[in-house]
Amino acid sequence: ERMASAFVSLEAMGIRQKFIVGTDVPHLPLGYVEKAFTHLESDPVVIGPSRDGGYYLLGIRGSVPDLFSGIAWSTPSVFSHTIEKLKNRGVNHARLPEWFDVDHYDDLLSLREHLKELKGKGEPLPAETAKLVFCSGTLFKTPDRGL
Repeated sequence: ERMASAFVSLEAMGIRQKFIVGTDVPHLPLGYVEKAFTHLESDPVVIGPSRDGGYYLLGIRGSVPDLFSGIAWSTPSVFSHTIEKLKNRGVNHARLPEWFDVDHYDDLLSLREHLKELKGKGEPLPAETAKLVFCSGTLFKTPDRGL
């Protein structure tokens, strides 16, 4: 309901290109966001699939199709059901590269490894996220804890 409401509100304000990005992807590459804007120049919808079966980004140009009702949220089928809805409505869409979000302990470990790789290559890091991940050892001592 919140996502649908956000899109409808932005559309009511006359904003043609609308995006939502998950708050659990602080490490999302800027290039993916740039690709999303590029895709919306020719496709009415752009979506970035998550490894867990959801999506990390949804962009819509123009009118907002009903994509949010009838979805079993927080399940591995969110992305596939959304794609199915787009196809059933005849709405073209662009797909971004798959990425991962941070929902569980193993995801946090993946984030830490990703940030280490970036750091090793001398690439910019999301500063606040890196501080938390590299300085908060307690996060890595409880593998049974969800985030």
